[in-house]
Amino acid sequence: MSLRATILSLAEPSSSETSTLEGIGSAFSSALDSRSPVAIALIAVIVVVLGVAGLRWHRDAARVAKAEAEADVEREARRQAVIAELAARREQRQWVRVPAHLRLELAELDANEHLRVREFETLNISGGGLAFLSHDPFPTGALLEFKLDLGEGRPLVVPGVIRRTEPGPDAESTSLVVLSFGAIDNASRERIIRWVAKEVVREIAEANRGRVCSVCGRPLADTSASPAHFTCLAQAERAKAAEAKAAEAKAAKVAKAKAAKAVA
Repeated sequence: MSLRATILSLAEPSSSETSTLEGIGSAFSSALDSRSPVAIALIAVIVVVLGVAGLRWHRDAARVAKAEAEADVEREARRQAVIAELAARREQRQWVRVPAHLRLELAELDANEHLRVREFETLNISGGGLAFLSHDPFPTGALLEFKLDLGEGRPLVVPGVIRRTEPGPDAESTSLVVLSFGAIDNASRERIIRWVAKEVVREIAEANRGRVCSVCGRPLADTSASPAHFTCLAQAERAKAAEAKAAEAKAAKVAKAKAAKAVA
């Protein structure tokens, strides 16, 4: 069979895919045997077609691999975000909580939308919230604003939310109210954390070394009968005397101003 006849036979509809493939193979074999210019051209066309097909396959494979890599990166980013969120939640549940008797003022709106301020004393405090006792009920989820006096610097004004209320054994008993800090700024939270850390150190020192100084919080000598270091007491006395002197000067100035006003 000549090359032309073979090509014409391939152009005719074949009965099945198998016979078509057999025809292509026969044509290719005939072309190789004939070594004519037409055969060489046919081989070149086949090589070009295979090259283009291979290039397209490679490009498609690269595109698929890139898409899969991007999907893997996105999945890993989501996984890391979930891990970070869970770690943050665990961290918030693991705040160090210490006993604390601090002055607490809570402000909230009553049923008539009037501002109501109540004073309490904290039972304990942590970097995530605090607890106190109350005769009045607090609904879970209630939003309020409170002022917390740490005994150093200006009192903190922080938003909070009531997490839970544990009623006492009878109607006349106080309930334990647990409050979590709301959108607290970093500076305020750092102040609370530092205060809690100092209390932890003080408790450890008191447990390991006995009593601590009532002024500076450092351990006292076991043989000391004083509630504070001598130097701390002296500094406290000087500070107290200075405050008294300043108060006297202020009172004298006010009295002098009143006398001058009366004469005028």
